[in-house]
Amino acid sequence: MENTIKARGGVKRKVLLTTDFYLPNNSANGLCIYRLAKAFWEYGYEVHVLAFRYPDEPEVETMEGITVHKIAPHRYFTAKRNFQKRRTFLAKADYFLQVVWRRFLKMLFLPWFPMAYPGAVVKYARKIEKIAKQEGIENIIFSYNPLESSAAVLFLRHAESMKIVNCFLDTFTMTGRARRYRLVRWAGRRWERALFEKSGRITNFSLYHKHFAGKRYARYQGKMADMDVPLDFCEVPQGCETLQKSEALQKSEALQKSEVPQEAAPSHAGEWFLYTGALSKGDREPYDMLRLFGAYYASHSDARLDIYGKSDQKDYAVACGRDGISKRVRPTRLVGKITEGSGRQGRIGGVRWHGFCPMEEVLNGRRQADFLVNIGSKKNTNVPSRILEHISTGKPIIHIYYRKDDPCLFYLKNYPYKLLIDPAQPLEENLLKWEAFTKRYLHARVPVKTLEERYRKSCAKEIVKELDAFFMDK
Repeated sequence: MENTIKARGGVKRKVLLTTDFYLPNNSANGLCIYRLAKAFWEYGYEVHVLAFRYPDEPEVETMEGITVHKIAPHRYFTAKRNFQKRRTFLAKADYFLQVVWRRFLKMLFLPWFPMAYPGAVVKYARKIEKIAKQEGIENIIFSYNPLESSAAVLFLRHAESMKIVNCFLDTFTMTGRARRYRLVRWAGRRWERALFEKSGRITNFSLYHKHFAGKRYARYQGKMADMDVPLDFCEVPQGCETLQKSEALQKSEALQKSEVPQEAAPSHAGEWFLYTGALSKGDREPYDMLRLFGAYYASHSDARLDIYGKSDQKDYAVACGRDGISKRVRPTRLVGKITEGSGRQGRIGGVRWHGFCPMEEVLNGRRQADFLVNIGSKKNTNVPSRILEHISTGKPIIHIYYRKDDPCLFYLKNYPYKLLIDPAQPLEENLLKWEAFTKRYLHARVPVKTLEERYRKSCAKEIVKELDAFFMDK
């Protein structure tokens, strides 16, 4: 798409967005900032992004019209990446030491939890000032993650001359840890007071609207606005309401409504399910997902489940697939050799494990899948960006939840093509729901207009319009 507005008042407006890891090795937060940066560029802005840099990445590069500046992060992050890529003893030892040191620093700076590297915050702030001065930028959007980004606003020497937005794509005071521990909640409130005072605009998740509408935040109400994870709905296929209609009826209706394009026929046989995101023992375990899929696979042998993401549960997941999901199996009890597909893929019983992959590979899998599967957290109430990314596709979503206050339930409330699975219910009952859902919504898509109306606070274009109004306000 072209940069639509070349200039405003004879001067092209500029904006700087900050994050942790941007493309091509982006984090979830980096993906959110990418969508926001892209929307700003399409709106006519000159866009700059400041992100962390891995040793093999350039310090400055231009991607899709966006200038990306990168700064070296603390040693912890590079040690973590080396461990994820190499899995050698030395990499593991280095990462372990960095984890221990990080935890020690968090305890040392407990009144400012979760700060661990104050020097890195100051370094980040100085980099922002340097870019702003060189490029003539006065509009700056700080993201919640990493803390180096959000806290940097406190160390800017000329903040009064800047238009500052703090995008809280998370929260200091509504996390599971903040709810459980008073000290963490107290520290979070200190951060909020400091950052809210310095910010001209504050955006929070709509899920937390009631929390931030309380008396404690009364003085900041004029600065606050609800904003969810920025999404781009343009990739969603239109002409998509299939529901219980037969294929012949769908074609007939499409001929009568020629303005609605037909969706391309799938390039695979059988139902294709996809899970993206980390799996971790005691939090997002794959057991119930695999147990249900295994039962479904028993009578639908052409179905497949693809799993993308970092995890310590690979052997556990494959073992469950191997045993037909009949019981819990420890990784050490895995019997038989894992057959290898292409690349890092392993396949047993319709389950394909891809591991941690580049974003484009994950997006390609999401485009091809028929159903998107999500697992709710057992421990945390943080909003996972992946559920909103799933929503942006318009595809049917199967969500497995363990808590009544699961934040995903809030966002799925208005989503028409969803199946909510409570693992506490009998397997047979959940299997019947799974089968009925897949039969009813195979190849179904939620129309773009419906998504934009129901998830307006996640529409990147609408977010940019609102922030542009703030930047333009003198």
